Amino acid sequence: MYKVISHINNAGETVSQHTIQFNGRLQDDERYAQDKMIISRDIDFPHGMTPIELGYASMLARHLLPLTNVIGKTTKNGKKALTKKEIGFVLGLAYPESFLRKMNELDVITKITRYLGEGKKETQYVMNPLYFLKGRTMTDELYRLFNESMDGEDGDASKE
Repeated sequence: MYKVISHINNAGETVSQHTIQFNGRLQDDERYAQDKMIISRDIDFPHGMTPIELGYASMLARHLLPLTNVIGKTTKNGKKALTKKEIGFVLGLAYPESFLRKMNELDVITKITRYLGEGKKETQYVMNPLYFLKGRTMTDELYRLFNESMDGEDGDASKE
């Protein structure tokens, strides 16, 4: 995908113009460099979230992995999703199940199972990029996970 940026003076004449190439989806707000957090200011959080739950969600947003929005961490062996117990530790909750269940019902966080081969599987918690997005781009898989909620907000703003 290419984007053309034009600089126009007050008389309406083009002063300069340059082209930028992108490898993924281009978000509207480009002030952020790769791997920085984007928080949408024009989209409200779901009705029914308490201020405490909003705080928990923002705490988890600091642990998002770029492109995938998986709540995780980077280790010396690569990137790893946080378990339910580790999420509880980050939030200071002994039992995070009720919080995660409510966030799933409100379509803020969804739980997926990823099969890693050799009979191994991993449960991952993924945050909706409509509310928090790590980086400027997202994968098509992430978009498909939350496309109904993203398309419901002012048209197809998240699509190319």
